[in-house]
Amino acid sequence: MISALSPHQALSTPTPTPTPTPTLTLTLTPCSPGLSALVGRALCCAVLGVLTNVFALTLVHAKLPALSDEAKAKAAEAAALTAHNGKIANYQLCKSMDRVADRYKADAKKAGKPVTPAPDGTTCVDPGPFVYAPPLALPVPGAPLASAAPAPAPGVAAPAGAATPASPAPATAAPAPVVAGTPAPAAAAKK
Repeated sequence: MISALSPHQALSTPTPTPTPTPTLTLTLTPCSPGLSALVGRALCCAVLGVLTNVFALTLVHAKLPALSDEAKAKAAEAAALTAHNGKIANYQLCKSMDRVADRYKADAKKAGKPVTPAPDGTTCVDPGPFVYAPPLALPVPGAPLASAAPAPAPGVAAPAGAATPASPAPATAAPAPVVAGTPAPAAAAKK
């Protein structure tokens, strides 16, 4: 069947009707009189945060007992062992790098490429086995020396006929121990 539409009507398209765009509205319903759920949650989080901070700060300010001399010695030995293990690791790394470099040089020679020698002074130093020697205790400045002999009491005369002790020879100044980062004493510098 043939339609009775005019050519103008057949080509025209119907115009769409506008549809409303959806809108989002947020309404808060109070959980308790005067407070919304969001405000209540925020208040709860704030209180928990303050309590957590107070608890953490009390733990931070707690004093630990001082380490005993034995614990300090064990800690020093553990630090020395860790440093020695680092030296061993560096030595093993150096040796493996030398093996890789030697293999590279051998492959380059086989291929006919020119090989330049490495600069001298790049040898690996074996640290040896771990031996712990505790550090010497340095005297405290201002403390009396333990090896000093007590001086004779003044005004006490030796009995007649008793041998008088020989006066001690004047002590020469022992060289002061050199500590890293401190300037050398002036007397040592003059020699």
